[in-house]
Amino acid sequence: MERGQHAQGLQRWLLVGLEALLMLAGLVMLVLPGPGLLVALAGLGLLAREFLGLARVLDRGELALHSAFLRVRHWWRQRAPRG
Repeated sequence: MERGQHAQGLQRWLLVGLEALLMLAGLVMLVLPGPGLLVALAGLGLLAREFLGLARVLDRGELALHSAFLRVRHWWRQRAPRG
């Protein structure tokens, strides 16, 4: 293995470690003051750049949230008084 490849691999794993640390910090902030959910999701999003399985899970979650949002919006508009 060449020196450049080794440095690139080390840099990748350092970034993965920092992304995981960001996600863990977000989880800690769920019980402590701070924007825990937002930070944890940001950490997961960054980790998903490196791990295909995690990216797929986040994609499925995004689709489920979008579907739920559309159902709630439809329900809200149906119950709103028309004037």
